[in-house]
Formats: sequence, structure tokens, C-alpha cells
Amino acid sequence: MSPNHSGYSFEPPMTFPDVFFSHYDDVKRPVDWRGHFGNDHPLDVEIGFGLGEFLVSQAHNSPERNFVGLEQDWPRLKKAMQKIDALRQGSPDGTLGNIQLLKVDATVALERLFCQRSIHRIFCLFPCPWPKQGHVKHRLFSRSFFELLNSRLVEQGEGRIVTDSGLFFEWIHAEADGTGFAATTRTIKPQFNTKFERKWRREGQEEFFELQIVKKEHRDIPVAEDADMKAYFLRDFNPDRFQPDDVIGDVSVVFKDFVFDPKKNKGLVHAVVAEPSLTQHVWIIIVKTSKDWCVAKAEGHTALPTQGVATALRHVYEAARRTG
Repeated sequence: MSPNHSGYSFEPPMTFPDVFFSHYDDVKRPVDWRGHFGNDHPLDVEIGFGLGEFLVSQAHNSPERNFVGLEQDWPRLKKAMQKIDALRQGSPDGTLGNIQLLKVDATVALERLFCQRSIHRIFCLFPCPWPKQGHVKHRLFSRSFFELLNSRLVEQGEGRIVTDSGLFFEWIHAEADGTGFAATTRTIKPQFNTKFERKWRREGQEEFFELQIVKKEHRDIPVAEDADMKAYFLRDFNPDRFQPDDVIGDVSVVFKDFVFDPKKNKGLVHAVVAEPSLTQHVWIIIVKTSKDWCVAKAEGHTALPTQGVATALRHVYEAARRTG
């Protein structure tokens, strides 16, 4: 799971809406997980749960704990929901109420949906190692991600990361150093029966690398707040002269396309907004109202309301204002 993908990408859930948050705006952030589950059981999170083999079995076998799974691949998420459905049909009360699935990037989820000191255990089995040197920036378990993880874990909270790649294992072990964790390493035998574990076993691998972390020192990282998606208004606008300037820096905005319908007096701007650990495609509308022109984030797409998106909005407004 790469932290540099767009944070949310939604399709409507086919079934089981009670175990799947279908839209970022459907939930109050950060989530009140105790209120959501209706109890104060310990909260465990699996990052990149794949087909859900481990996550669903853990939830089924440990009703005294609550589980949240994070995954970005829609077909895998549907397979996990099918497993939940099968267990529900075979259970006496027809429920498996201690599990919640989210189609979301792990960094975005931890930054925005979980309070500090709210998670008891974190699991991540066979994350993508991004083995090429040029792809290191895509790896999830960077030093900054370990510190974010630390802030969301309770005191003495635990994490377990398992990989098939020795080089990746050495890298994440080094990244964890100095992030407030006590770390232990070992090799382990196959035991999870996940899709990727089965794949590596078919290719002859019978030992995997495990990093176990225990929180010893807290890192204070507040929950990321939504930026204000304000609408801008201007008296005049000439689409023929509209040329927004790209923004390059810690927050970068690259403007890709602009289309304008003169009959409807409506334009649409496509921008790519890159922020630390998050890249999003954003659409901004420029439309004539009864009195003025309005510049606003277009409805109907799921860009997170981040400071980068607010920056893109402001630069579109400034470019539009210059045309008048």
C-alpha cells in the first residue's frame, strides 16, 4: 500500500453497508470508535488486509476486541466482505459486529480518523516492498509513518510487521529506530494463510521476517483537520485569458486541463495536488451565477479537504481574477 496514492477512492458498496464506510464525508472525523462499536473493547487495526483472511479470522475468534481493516484495492475489499457474510450466515446470531472495513490509504486514515492513543495493536502482513531504489519513496513504513503510528497507539501498544523481503525488512527496522518504539526481530514460519504468504510458499519460501514493536515513548501528532473549502466570487472572468500558474514546494499544485462551456458559462479545472504522503486529483469549477462568477471545489468527486486543495482553489481564483 503506497502512501503516495490518492487518499480515498470510492465505489458504492455492493453489500454489507454496516461494515464498510462508503464515503469520507459519511463519518465524523476523527471517528469515535467506542461509540461506533458500542463498547470500549481494545481496538486493533490491520493495514492492507488484502483478501481479509487474517483480519476476518481475528475478528471472528476474538469477539472481545474490535477490528478495523484498511485497504485500497476494491476487488480485495469485496472478497473480505464476502468472507464476513459467510461467517455471519454461519453464526448463531447472524452478526460479526466487531469489524469495520475502510477503503483508504493508511497514512490518511491514521492522520484523520484515529485519535492519539486510541489503537492497541497494529498489523501489516506482506506490504509491498517497492524493491527498486527509485521506489523507496513509495514505501509505507518510513520514519515519519512510524512516528504517526506511535502517536495513535496506546501506551505499550504493539505492532507486528511481516515481510518476505530481507532488504525491505532491514530498511523498516532502520526506519523504526528513534521513533519511540522498542523493536525486536525474528524469522517465522508460515502461519497466516494469506494470498501473498501462499504465493511465496509456492515459490519455495518457508521463512519470513517479522518486526515487532512496542511503544515506549509517545510522539505527539495531533489529528489532521479539514481545511476550509471556501468558495470565491469575482465580478468578471474571461476564459480566453485564464492561465493558472503551477505551485512547486512542500505543497505542489500542477494544473492539467481547463475546459469551458460558453453556453452554460461554466468551466472546469483539473489539478494534481501533491502534499507529503498524499497526491490527489482535484476538479475546480468556475461558473457564472446570477450576479458574479463563483470559484469552488466541484462536487461529485472525493478529494480530501486538505490544505493543498485549499491552495489549489486559491490559485484558481487568483488566476481567474487576473483575467478581468
